[in-house]
Amino acid sequence: MSLEGRAAFAARCDWAGGAARKRQNSDKVVHSTTLAAASTANTQLERHFDSDAVHNLKAASSKDPLVDGPMASLAELVAIGTGG
Repeated sequence: MSLEGRAAFAARCDWAGGAARKRQNSDKVVHSTTLAAASTANTQLERHFDSDAVHNLKAASSKDPLVDGPMASLAELVAIGTGG
């Protein structure tokens, strides 16, 4: 699973090849107030950051999520043990 900001998500939408297939099959949560819609499979669009929801996603996953993008809530992610 990955937690991404809008710009990181948009940049990866243009990937091709094996990396693109792997990414398409992975679960993604995109935090954005400006993105109109999530245009890829397995993608959940969140308008507002909810640290409790992120904590629950992490607890339900067998792996730590990948955190990418200059998200304003990165300090909150670090505080709950996600990201670095």
